[in-house]
Amino acid sequence: MEEVAYLALDNAPVPYNEVIYFVDMQGGNVGKFELFKDYLNVEEACVPSPIEVTFGCVEFRWVDNLPVEQQVRDYIILIRQLGATPIFLPASADLPQNGYELVQYPQKQDAVSQYLTTTNAQQVQEAWNALSFLGISVPAPVTVTVRMPDGSTATYVWSPETKKFSLVKGSVRDSAGNRVPETPADVAGGVGTSLEYDFTSNPEDLWAFLDRMNMLGIPVTGPNTGRMVCSSQVTGERVTVTCTSQ
Repeated sequence: MEEVAYLALDNAPVPYNEVIYFVDMQGGNVGKFELFKDYLNVEEACVPSPIEVTFGCVEFRWVDNLPVEQQVRDYIILIRQLGATPIFLPASADLPQNGYELVQYPQKQDAVSQYLTTTNAQQVQEAWNALSFLGISVPAPVTVTVRMPDGSTATYVWSPETKKFSLVKGSVRDSAGNRVPETPADVAGGVGTSLEYDFTSNPEDLWAFLDRMNMLGIPVTGPNTGRMVCSSQVTGERVTVTCTSQ
């Protein structure tokens, strides 16, 4: 990770002296480095120029590899364990049974948050408190994937400020992996773009999608083939979103 630390100095201002943690979530590795950057001769006037660099502007860089605290390693292990496998939501009237219910009903989003907070927040809070006690800030948020009874998924992230899990906007996917749009702008993936949907593996998702489009005021044309393309077109200052079966 020392190479990454040196690369981080490229965009650092001068002078610069900070202790930084670098986290490789995929490999589960974490490094702690002190980064230092200054001019070689601070007494000599330095006027940076795009044409000529004076001696006083020549930079000196230094990276010191520091030992990583055990509390930090424990924290990384914990969040990797939480993110390794989906958390299956039980079939319950209070919890969403599919991604469309999760997006449509804010109370079900809150119910999932409460479920995750009740089952996982204590160990996350304890790990976070251990870091806070040492004054350590690690750039590795706690994110979990929840799987609903029909196979839909969504991502939740834990906030140390609120001490609870919250839904990550735009993360909900139905059982076939289609994005579940939260707003009219999400349907086509953006302004002037198009997005394809495939419901052939689960017709129930198609009907849920059509209901969602009706709620968002998005017109849908063509026969119900199970495949659909939604496009966003700009006419003057107006943005129009339409969906067409293929």
